[in-house]
Amino acid sequence: MRMNTQTRLESFDIYLCSFLLANGAKLEGVERENGRVRFIIQRKEGLETFLDSYWSNQPVAIVPSSLFASLKHLKSLLYSHRES
Repeated sequence: MRMNTQTRLESFDIYLCSFLLANGAKLEGVERENGRVRFIIQRKEGLETFLDSYWSNQPVAIVPSSLFASLKHLKSLLYSHRES
């Protein structure tokens, strides 16, 4: 995971990105690198709080349908960016 402290977070972790999107983060785009897809998330106020929640291994409240919709969307991007 890389974070440009000014503008964005970049990660290959589809589950982390799904969690962030389900909590209101905005996806800026995706990039392919060495056969993997990097998700680019717009940095905004409060993002670190969600990152801390994700990595703390503590229960958090989240709407399941939002989480699964985010995961489904990212998977569709993952498969649409496969190298031919």
